[in-house]
Parts: sequence; C-alpha cells; structure tokens
Amino acid sequence: MKYSLKDLKAHREFQKMQLQHEYDKLQGYDAKLTYIYNLLLKTQGKLEEEYGGDFFKKNSLSDLLKKLKDADIKDEVAFAMFINENVVKKTVSPHNRLKERQNEKQKGGLKKKQNEKPIKDEKTQNESKKDETAQKDDKNVTYDFDGKTLTVKICDFKSKHLEQGKEAFKEIEEQLKSHDCDSVIIDVRGNGGGTDEFYSLFSIFTPNDIADNVSYIDSLTGEEVETQGLAIVDDKNAKDYDRYLLVDGECFSATDALARICKKTGFATVVGEKTRGEGIGMTPFDLKIATLNEEQQKIYGATAVDMQFAPEIPAKNDSYMTTPDIVCAPSQAMETAKTLIESKRATLEPLTQEREM
Repeated sequence: MKYSLKDLKAHREFQKMQLQHEYDKLQGYDAKLTYIYNLLLKTQGKLEEEYGGDFFKKNSLSDLLKKLKDADIKDEVAFAMFINENVVKKTVSPHNRLKERQNEKQKGGLKKKQNEKPIKDEKTQNESKKDETAQKDDKNVTYDFDGKTLTVKICDFKSKHLEQGKEAFKEIEEQLKSHDCDSVIIDVRGNGGGTDEFYSLFSIFTPNDIADNVSYIDSLTGEEVETQGLAIVDDKNAKDYDRYLLVDGECFSATDALARICKKTGFATVVGEKTRGEGIGMTPFDLKIATLNEEQQKIYGATAVDMQFAPEIPAKNDSYMTTPDIVCAPSQAMETAKTLIESKRATLEPLTQEREM
C-alpha cells in the first residue's frame, strides 16, 4: 500500500499504541515473555536467516519459560534484566536493545547501587564508551581539500553531533567558493548510524532534489508499504559535483539508508564493502516492558525500560544489507574513489579543451 510520509508516520504510531496496549493487558511474566518472544520471532525471523543468526533455533519458547520460572522473578526490573540477558543480547540485530527512560531529577547516566546489575544492554553501554572516546574533541565531521577533490569524514550520524556537523558544512560551503573543486568524497566508513537529519547537509553538493523512496514489508501485518519523500532538498546555487560515498561493514541503520539512497538515485557512487545494513523503513519501535517505582528510580536513575526493535523486513528480492556500486576492501575504498575521479577527469579534459577552442 502507498502512504504519504505523514500518513505512514501516523499509521506506525497507531501500531505502536496497539502493541503497547496489548502488552499492558497481560498478566504474569510468563505471558509477557511469550508476547515478546512471538513479537521478535515475527519481526526478526527473516533477519536471523539472512545474518546467519540462531537465537530462535537455540532458544525455544518452552525453554525460556522454564528459565523464567527457575529465575523466580519478583519485579519488572528483574524481568527486564531477564529479557536482556536471555533474549535481547542473544539476537542478531543491533536495533534490538533495551533503552532506559531517564529520570529528569537524576540525569547524567545510570545510577545503581554497588553490586547492583545495570538494566541497560551492554551493546548500548559499549557504544557509548566508544563514542565518548572517539568524540572527545567533538569533531565528528572533518574535511580536507586536496587539489580539486574535497573529502568529508563523518564518524556518526548521532543527533548530538548534528550542530557540529552543520557548522562544519557551513565552513565547507564557504570554502567551496574559493576552491576549484569538481569532486566530493563522503567517507562514512565505521559510521554506525543515527539520524537522517544529516542528509540535508549534502544539499551543498547538488542542484537537484534527491528522492527517498521507501519500500518494505511490515512484518506485523504482512503488508507491502511504499512511501515517497525527499532525502536531500536541492540547492539551486550548488555545483553538480562528482560524488562518492565510502562504506564498510560497520555502516548501519541511517548510514545504510544513505548508501541505499545513493545507489538508487545515483547521488553518489558507493564504494567499499557490503554494509551492516538494516537501513530499510523508519525509526524502530519501542515497547515499554518495565515501569520503575520510586525506590528503583533512585537506584537506577530511570523511570522505565523500553525494548527497541525494528518491524520492517525487505521487500521481495531486496536485502537488509547494501552492496556498493564498486566492491572493494574498506582499506582500499579511498584510493579506489580517487582513481575513479582521476580517470573521469582524464576522460573529460579533452572535451573541455575542445569546447574552449
């Protein structure tokens, strides 16, 4: 079914409300575990097959229910920890994780008693540590002019780095006025995703609108969904540069989505190795699985715990991952792009000289 972007967002919001309503009506942790297991089986089954995951092969619902009974769960926090250890951490997708709704009175990180286990998924904690180390100087976006080629490196698409990105692209736009630049290399190798708001920054590299045509299957309903929008709005004053996007196996979610857009529209030639994927569809769903009481909020610094998951699966003959236009080792992607640029320049140079004569 075809939706406008506005209607699709409303449709998905209604789906989330339905799922939460169904979950909240359940009595007993065995019923809640059954609901979560079947929900993930429906939404993640195909992904497990493509990525070679074996969670559903190794973990039957009956075995998990037995573990739950043996665990003798007393409260929702303990249940959330059980789900994290026995379900979330064992599934393939990085989109599957627990998220804490922070207590406004205790912002600044997870609070826990000594020897108390954290609620948050280790996947998320490790990502945060890696991000803090990599972004101490807040230079998420860096750039360099080498002759007629501009290279832009974007470490991640996290919302907290968007303002620095905007400032960097303002500088780039100003410097393009004084550089005889004809080619742009956008390096997103190692970029694990974030927000698609970063895409708008690339308007300075094109005088044309770049479409974002989304197509996927809603695993909850089996419905094929299509919608159209704009990933990049044109800048009529921009030059139409020769553009390249460098990717690798760490490019995930919004970064994979950018690679898909570039490949479909020709906005940039995609160079590198197959992405980590999962850039189809929209923002993942959150299902609240635990509400913390006042004492627990003091311990953990959170009011609730959500389980995040993505409900979209690829349309027929599509894949969760994106194969570049030109496949090569990530370490060779930059050199490959520069070689292509030089080759294209060598081809166009005689034509330019002829026109000048």
